[in-house]
Amino acid sequence: MRVLKQLGYGALIGGFLGYVLLGGSFTLPIYDFSTETMVIFAIISFFLCIFSLIRLATIKKKASQTLYGEEEDLRDDWLYKKYSDVSLASSTALILSIVILCIGVITEEVFPLIIISLILVFFSSIVSIMTGNSMRYVYPDRNLPNQNDKNYMNKLLEAADEGERHIILNGLYSAYNLMYVLLIFALVLFMVYSVLTGESQLFSILVISLILISINAQYIFKVRSK
Repeated sequence: MRVLKQLGYGALIGGFLGYVLLGGSFTLPIYDFSTETMVIFAIISFFLCIFSLIRLATIKKKASQTLYGEEEDLRDDWLYKKYSDVSLASSTALILSIVILCIGVITEEVFPLIIISLILVFFSSIVSIMTGNSMRYVYPDRNLPNQNDKNYMNKLLEAADEGERHIILNGLYSAYNLMYVLLIFALVLFMVYSVLTGESQLFSILVISLILISINAQYIFKVRSK
């Protein structure tokens, strides 16, 4: 089954490249669907923000309950999982709102849509800040640092126990590896897109290259200094 899937993906990619190389055209109709894209992303971002606010209220209410024994353990596990969901939802909403603003500015959309995108960026930013500050409800017995603290990461690791530090560091390292691979893939994708469409993506390629070098240098210097 896996071999058949790989053959199918290979056939699709090969057919697409063959079509383009034999004279077909490949362009992304971004300008044609910019309004629809902005509206869809705006709706998703708005509902993610509302979901986050509702879930944060539920987390706060649940955390205020006095429980003991197994019920307390189950409550703590529930709080951790729901807070993780809120973190993902709020960060996704913020990213989508920024994407909406970028699309509106680049495609020179109507002014009201750009205003709406600015409001969404502000709204989702507030929700993200509220999400970060709500961590104290999940860990009420921990001396958690303020998000504005310049040593936030170090103090957060100090507040965690050995098992939690392992989970945090494992997650961060996995995210680092995934981001590195995705950025490399983005470089190749921009190169292919430039060749196929004739629209130069050289600036994007240079920016991503600088980001990759900076991330790798930061990681190496941090590890080497320990």
